[in-house]
Amino acid sequence: MRFDSMVNVLGVLAVCSMLLMTAWLVTSGNILSTTIFRSRNGAAQEIELVEASMGPVARPLPLEAFEVKDTFEHRLVVFGDSWSVSQFRHKGQGIAWPEQLCIELSCQVDNFAEVEVPSAGIFSGCVVNNTELRQFQPVEERLRPPLHDLGDQTERWFAGEERIIQNISRNDLELRLNRTTFALSFVLWDLWKFIGKNLSTVDESIRRSIDTIFERLDVLSDRLGSNDLRIILMMSIDPTFLPAFRPWLREQKAIVPLVEDWNQKLVRKAEAWNRGTLFIFDTNRFFLNQIRQWQYSVMGLTDPRELAMNDSPGWENVESPCLPSTRQLVGSIHESCDNPDQYLFWDDMHIGPSAHRKLGSEIYHGIRDLWLI
Repeated sequence: MRFDSMVNVLGVLAVCSMLLMTAWLVTSGNILSTTIFRSRNGAAQEIELVEASMGPVARPLPLEAFEVKDTFEHRLVVFGDSWSVSQFRHKGQGIAWPEQLCIELSCQVDNFAEVEVPSAGIFSGCVVNNTELRQFQPVEERLRPPLHDLGDQTERWFAGEERIIQNISRNDLELRLNRTTFALSFVLWDLWKFIGKNLSTVDESIRRSIDTIFERLDVLSDRLGSNDLRIILMMSIDPTFLPAFRPWLREQKAIVPLVEDWNQKLVRKAEAWNRGTLFIFDTNRFFLNQIRQWQYSVMGLTDPRELAMNDSPGWENVESPCLPSTRQLVGSIHESCDNPDQYLFWDDMHIGPSAHRKLGSEIYHGIRDLWLI
C-alpha cells in the first residue's frame, strides 16, 4: 500500500473514532468534562472537553510561551488567521505579506496568526471569537480543539510583553510603543463558517465578532496605558471567489451581502474608535483587483484605472490553485505547480507568493505617509 493511501485510511479510522466519541458524549447527559487524545502533526495531545450551551466542546490547546525581544528598531505584531501565517509554509509558497511589509519597513515580525489543519475535508481556521464559531459547527467538529482566536492570541502576546515592560521606565515604554505597529487580519474564516448554514442569526453573530475586535483593541490600549496605538485593520474578503468555493447560486447570493455587512460594520465601528490611529485596508478590493487585472489582460481591454497593466507579476491563472486541493487528509503529499509566482492562488483557500508580496507592498505604501515611517 502506498504511504499516502495508508495515511488516508488511518485518517478515516481516526475520524470514525471521533464520531463514536461524539455520540457517546452527547448521549451521556451527566458528563461535564473529560479528556481525550487526538493526533496532530504526529503527536498525541490531551484535549479537555467542557460543557457548553450547545453540548460538549473542546477547549483550545494551551498557549505556548512567546519570547518577546527586549529591544528593536521597529516591529509588527500580527494577530490573525491563515492568510497572515509566517510559519509552516511550503518551500514554494514564499513569504507572507507581513514579512514583505517588514522588508520595506525594516522591522521585525512577531506573528501570532495560526494556520488551520485540514483533516477529512474539514476546515477550522482562526476566527475572531471561538464562541461564534461553535454556534455554526456540527457536533463532531466541536470536539476538535479550535485554533486560538483573537483573545487567545493577544493574551499570548501580553504574557511575553508584560515581562519586559514591567521593568522599564515610562519613557522607554512610550518609545517601545512608538516603534510598534499592530495588525489584525481575520479576513477569511469568520465568513467561511456561514457557508451552507442557516443565516437567520448571522447578522447578530457578525455584530458580536466586530464588537470583539474593538473590545480587544480597548484591552490593548488599557493594558499598555496608551491612547496612541497604531493599528492595521484588514477587511474581509469575498470567499465565493476562492477555488474552494463551490458556486451554488443560492449560497453565493447569500454570502456576498455578508461580506459587505461585515466590512461596513467594521468601518463604522472603526470611525468611532479613538484610542489610536487605524489604517483600514480593503483586502477584498485588493483581491478582486488581481482578478480584474487578469480579466482585462485576457480580453485585451484597457482599464481606465490602469488595472490592466498585467505585467507584474503577470498572472497566468486566477481560478485554480498552484497546489492541488487542500481538502484532503493530513499526510497526503502533493506537488505544487512549476511557476507559483504566476498563480493568484497557492491552494484553494489562500493567495500565492506574488499576491502576498503585492499585498505587503500595498499596505506599506498606505501606512508610509500616514505614520511617517
